[in-house]
Amino acid sequence: NSKYGLINNLGELMFYPKYESIVDLDNGFVIAERKKLSGVFSSSGVFIIPVKYDQIIFDPHKEIVLVTEDPEWEQIMDLKDGIT
Repeated sequence: NSKYGLINNLGELMFYPKYESIVDLDNGFVIAERKKLSGVFSSSGVFIIPVKYDQIIFDPHKEIVLVTEDPEWEQIMDLKDGIT
């Protein structure tokens, strides 16, 4: 049952494998998908954006996260400056 979780550098479990996919954003944050919904959490396992959005797009140049709960898009977080 291909589920993914997260471990830290010491091999300690940060959270249990329950996600269909996890994408490393290479900036200390990851996007996780579960049951076709997505969210963002820090690489230390702290949820930043709850797993409730239909789609999440990360703009690496501006370091902002765009989310949609069908059909509308909104900017929810500026990861660079930590502004919501």
